[in-house]
Amino acid sequence: MGYDGTTGQVTLNFRPAAGMDEPVLTYILGRVAEAEQVAEGTRLPRVTRLLALALKCEGLVRSGTIPDYAELARRGWVTRARVTQIMNLLHLAAPIQEEILNWSEVENERDPVSERALRRLTRIPMWSKQLELWRRLAPAGPRSSAPAGKPVDLSRA
Repeated sequence: MGYDGTTGQVTLNFRPAAGMDEPVLTYILGRVAEAEQVAEGTRLPRVTRLLALALKCEGLVRSGTIPDYAELARRGWVTRARVTQIMNLLHLAAPIQEEILNWSEVENERDPVSERALRRLTRIPMWSKQLELWRRLAPAGPRSSAPAGKPVDLSRA
């Protein structure tokens, strides 16, 4: 997996299964902006890139291009546990996913919301409860550099 901060592209390279003569599969995700439109020192938030990755990987598995998540892990050179963490982002409520995917570039400071906080949020099965906690966790706006509201103890949710 690679990321080009200038264009906002996420590049995924999947190696073929052992013993197969298939070429490496390469996918490019994200909005591509002209280099002069992207401010120097900005990048897409990590969680935005990971959610885009999860959506693309889900499409690859559903289409049969990659048979299952274990094969996805092998071809992506990551553990099955890491694939599970990334794919669990799809358990977020649809409005939360939409907001994360619409976030613009951020300066090289902290991300608006950490991946760890989102992983805790994915464990909550009720979207209404997720949305309630999200309103307290998320920044006021997608470009906000202010810290999110009061810390939320998601372990007690």
